[in-house]
Amino acid sequence: MSVNEWDVASGDHQDARSSYVALANDEPTPNPLGDDGQLPSTSLNDSGQPPAKGPRQSRLSDGRVSARSSGAELDRASMHEHAVEKGSTMQTFLWESFSLMFGGTQLGFAMGQMGWFWGTFWLLFSGVATWISGHLLGRLCINHHCDTYPELGEKAFGRAGRNMVTVCQWFGYFFVGVVQVAALGSSYVQTFADVPALNSICQNAFMIIGALVLVPFLQIPSFTGFGQLALFSASIAVFGTFIYLGEIARNGKYTDVCYDRYTAPSIMANIANMAFTYGGHGTFPEQVREMKDPNDFFRGFDILYGIAMPFYTVCALVSFWAFGNMNSANYIENLMDNNIVKVNLYLSLLSGLPIIVLGQVVILLQLEIPAGILPTDWWVNRSQNEGQLATFLRSTKLSPVMIRFFFRTFYIGVLLLLAEMLDDAGLGTIVSISGAIGLAAMTYWLPFVFALKLDWEEYKSKPGLVAWYSLLAFGGIFISVTGVVFNVIDLAEGSFQLFTEVSCQENAEFWGNDMWKSTVPVDSRAYHVLVVGCCQNGTTCGD
Repeated sequence: MSVNEWDVASGDHQDARSSYVALANDEPTPNPLGDDGQLPSTSLNDSGQPPAKGPRQSRLSDGRVSARSSGAELDRASMHEHAVEKGSTMQTFLWESFSLMFGGTQLGFAMGQMGWFWGTFWLLFSGVATWISGHLLGRLCINHHCDTYPELGEKAFGRAGRNMVTVCQWFGYFFVGVVQVAALGSSYVQTFADVPALNSICQNAFMIIGALVLVPFLQIPSFTGFGQLALFSASIAVFGTFIYLGEIARNGKYTDVCYDRYTAPSIMANIANMAFTYGGHGTFPEQVREMKDPNDFFRGFDILYGIAMPFYTVCALVSFWAFGNMNSANYIENLMDNNIVKVNLYLSLLSGLPIIVLGQVVILLQLEIPAGILPTDWWVNRSQNEGQLATFLRSTKLSPVMIRFFFRTFYIGVLLLLAEMLDDAGLGTIVSISGAIGLAAMTYWLPFVFALKLDWEEYKSKPGLVAWYSLLAFGGIFISVTGVVFNVIDLAEGSFQLFTEVSCQENAEFWGNDMWKSTVPVDSRAYHVLVVGCCQNGTTCGD
């Protein structure tokens, strides 16, 4: 039990500052870590005794906690110590990031809106730029002692930098969460289309069911707790990709398919859609904070890209060859309704839930930790944060488990409300806007900007590297700006209504049922939406 906590036995609050007086003062000290260079433990073992000394490295900002440290700093020290003792491994980081980032099957939609040349160009640019930016991001967090992306922004540009990153994280993960809740409804409709008791339920009703199923998964406090679930989700994602590619290999391309129904605005609007596929960077600082050895991040990241990039390339090129401009934002729509696809859908009902939650955890922790609800606490509130909200929550005597349950259930309710409200606006457009404002910034260009600002003394003697990073950052900024402008224009020019369900099967078709026939039936919905609407009129491509 940590000494900087509420004493459960006596009910008294122990002042942890006294336990850190010997470690450091605010002024420089000969060795704030002790004579052996190790950080003294602030926790007790199960016998109530200090644990035996072992190899340990300070995870505290600048290696110090002083007698005048604030409660928030002591909370941070407690979380760092927990990471050293019980934090996530490189494998956990790999599984979580693969689950969160892996979306090769989504790239067909972006390719369908950009065509062969520009789609391939931005695919390659994304791979190179985000691999470099990922390494920069990990190094910045470790070298500059930043636990979160907003902290990194503040380190570089003060309060303005923190606010900018916070906006990016919210636009990126919060609104992607809205889209994912809406996609749950579509997935349920497709999965239960042949089940008599359930096939009459429409997408909006299934959204409510999906949100309720999400609630227990959302109670996992932080990234560290997702290890096995993330492995399961990653495995199902790979399985689903093989099903997707296998169906294309078995059936070939659509009988009627087009490849040239894209425009300059559609290209500009959907470059940002790729940022959704590379969107794991926005959680990397928080994941590094929870790792036993933060330096394992780099090896895990290289393995992640070594696995994901070949999948991305194959999925993007093969799906565009098969479906052309008819690629749907929900990739299952392009397939046939058959047994193997249904198996994938049933498995995805559960495997997709941790993926949704992983993206939201970074937002939830951003709100909970300042309120004194630490991810390391379950039944006892051990926070020493002196803030008004944190103090009030401690005074209620409610356990962190209960507070998390009420707060996170309310949070998923907000996601559901927005999903129901914006469903008719088009999932692809919302994803592109979220990607442009949030994910593209955190993935494509903020790491380069922060690196050049924080480590300028290192880079100023390397003009070639400065030019290279600047070029990549400019490309990322271009993705953000064009994505916002052209998607907002597309949204404004479109005709959609709030809280409106145009079709009971909105985003839940199986176009392959008709499009893979030797002759597409002229009276089918697929013919009118894809052949006429997309290939002839160029108005419904991607719907």
